[in-house]
Amino acid sequence: MSSEGNSPGWVLQQSLRALIALATRQGLVQGLNLIGSVLLARLLVPGEYGVYAIVLFFIGLLARLATSGLGANLIRQSEEPADIDYRAVFTAQAVPVVLLAAGLGLGAPVVAGLYDLPDGGVTLMQLLAVSFLVSSLTTIPINRLERHLHFRQVALIEVLQTLVFQGTAVILAWRGYGILSFGFAVIARSVTGAVTAQLVSPWRPGFTRDGATIRRHARFGVVFQATFLVSTVKDSITTVFLGMLLGTAAVGYVGWAQMIASYPVLVLMATQRVYLPAFSRLREHPELLKRVVEAALQFANACAAPFAVVSLVLIEPITTIVFGEKWLEALPLFYLLWVANLFVPSVTPLLSLLYALGEPGLVLRFALLWAAATWILGMPLILWQGAIGFAIANALVQGTSFLLYSVVKRRLAIRILPFALPIWVIAGVLGAGLAAVQAVRPAATGLDLVLYATSLIGAFAVGVGLLYRDRVAKVVRVLRGTS
Repeated sequence: MSSEGNSPGWVLQQSLRALIALATRQGLVQGLNLIGSVLLARLLVPGEYGVYAIVLFFIGLLARLATSGLGANLIRQSEEPADIDYRAVFTAQAVPVVLLAAGLGLGAPVVAGLYDLPDGGVTLMQLLAVSFLVSSLTTIPINRLERHLHFRQVALIEVLQTLVFQGTAVILAWRGYGILSFGFAVIARSVTGAVTAQLVSPWRPGFTRDGATIRRHARFGVVFQATFLVSTVKDSITTVFLGMLLGTAAVGYVGWAQMIASYPVLVLMATQRVYLPAFSRLREHPELLKRVVEAALQFANACAAPFAVVSLVLIEPITTIVFGEKWLEALPLFYLLWVANLFVPSVTPLLSLLYALGEPGLVLRFALLWAAATWILGMPLILWQGAIGFAIANALVQGTSFLLYSVVKRRLAIRILPFALPIWVIAGVLGAGLAAVQAVRPAATGLDLVLYATSLIGAFAVGVGLLYRDRVAKVVRVLRGTS
């Protein structure tokens, strides 16, 4: 790599461009997901929608396997990886993928029985198992693209996957294929991703017996992968414990509420893939790294706050006008799950910072804390209160984010509240104004919703632009390469 590619200025410029590209891509992806979810919410009853939520959980697991794990060490290392490095990572990651696919495929009748799935449940689980194997072919091509901050190509892959998945699921559900619609949609998604990844970033899959190279990447990568698997265990409380205890209808209501409540921060989930390579390149420049992390905190909260406030104020008309009155029953779940929007925008870049500083074990300990707290609080609360018990537990667990803030501040003296709080104050004031308008003239049509939402988001953009005009101007100069 050229010296320009290692310079802090080049890294900052490329990182900003990648953040914008990823935020745009994620906005498009989530827009497509939202359209698909709206159509499916209208086509399906809550029990069938619960199966859709379970499938989305497996898709999330696929994404974590494809973009995390040992490949993270390829992204963060300073020297350019050789082909043997890519083969070592592919070999090591193939083991859990094959085991998971085999377990799900062979255990499909048991899993379908535990969820009391209707006809086609066994086939659905077997299709999911096959999709695991196909999706593993995207791992190395995506790692190669992320290492060089080529996120436009990553965007192309993931937008196409989303379009194919949602389009297939909606069309087949409309044609009466039931829950098998999701299985065929996942297969179509996996094949699309594998083919597109190979076209955009060609890499011939191959294995190696070089144990030394595998172990070298495993020292960092296994801990990184374990963190994602622990997070998966945490998230599985709804699809495993709650689903098997209360049925797929309960999973449907929780899945719907989580989808709506988390939309404001889903855009940020992709940006963490920029943080790791960018922060890793800047760790030899601690003062610049500190400023970049603080800017990332500001950016993340500014992306999430206006959309979170819009969803909170307008959730009732959004539900009745867009999704249908049958989902009003899930609103208490939504209000509790919405609390995560106050914390996730700051947590995401801070975890990437710890990885960049070479502390994956610390991130793993936080993941274990959040998983244990979710299950320890969630199980008795679900048994006592039903689905709402999970939402209560989720809201309580968010408070542990303050411990993460404290730990990170000791590592790099990062200021968090000064970069997050003013953003939320602006959004909150505008939200109070929108709530007053909504009380006087409630939104009655889709056009009303669009008008109210765009008015708040536009006013927020103006307010933030005026408050941080110097920072906005500097970002523009960096993007242009003049600073």
